Amino acid sequence: MSSRQGELDRAFCLGAAQAVQPFVVGLAYADDATDLPQQDFGGSGTCIQVADRYFVLTAAHVVLKATSLDRILLLSTTRPKNTSPRIREALFSGGQRVGEAVDHCLLELHPKAAATLEREFVTLDGMTLCSPPVGSFGVIVGAPGELTSLHSRGVTATLAPWISHFVAPPPRAGPNSLCLEYPETHALPKPAGMSGAGLWAYPGLSDALIWVPTLRLCGVYVEHLGELQLLRALSIERAVRQIGERYPDCSDHVAAWLNQHCA
Repeated sequence: MSSRQGELDRAFCLGAAQAVQPFVVGLAYADDATDLPQQDFGGSGTCIQVADRYFVLTAAHVVLKATSLDRILLLSTTRPKNTSPRIREALFSGGQRVGEAVDHCLLELHPKAAATLEREFVTLDGMTLCSPPVGSFGVIVGAPGELTSLHSRGVTATLAPWISHFVAPPPRAGPNSLCLEYPETHALPKPAGMSGAGLWAYPGLSDALIWVPTLRLCGVYVEHLGELQLLRALSIERAVRQIGERYPDCSDHVAAWLNQHCA
């Protein structure tokens, strides 16, 4: 890879992180004794909105160990010490990282909780079901593993993005999977904290668009397939369909979106 290409990749990572940061939250468990975020746990989520309902999309295995919904804390990446634990409902699918399981979870937020979190929410217009072409860029942006520690100290976090290229998912990845090749030019962020991060598709790289990437949310990152040197995510389709099935007030919006992408 040329040094010029490496510079563009680094610039793209910075631009992507800045563009996506308003939608990203960290997830933690509240300590039973102090109600503060536990220091040995972390995950990521992406704030999404369908009709008048607000959700955090993450991986199911990130939150499966919570004893109750009120023990899950959502941590703002730009507003230290700002948490919003008022979660209405959790819609789980799977929780396994391998095979055919669908490892995603939707946490529905009360509207007041969504406002308190001071995050932006990706609408259906900001999501895509189109299968990204092999070789096109994908970006995974999540909260750093040390977010809980930074949060308790009132320190603003720097998000951990990584950029790579989409590849055809191997059979080992299972259905509904999207895969990126292991990045070669950037060190991977620490695994802690990255599970559940959003996967964003980008049609290409150009000098004109480098600082303001046009990104579309297309999946949720669930695991690193070490033996294949791939990063595996799950398509956002199942999560969106689940919203349409569970909430009648969202069904028409979801149906229109699916017709647009699946026609």
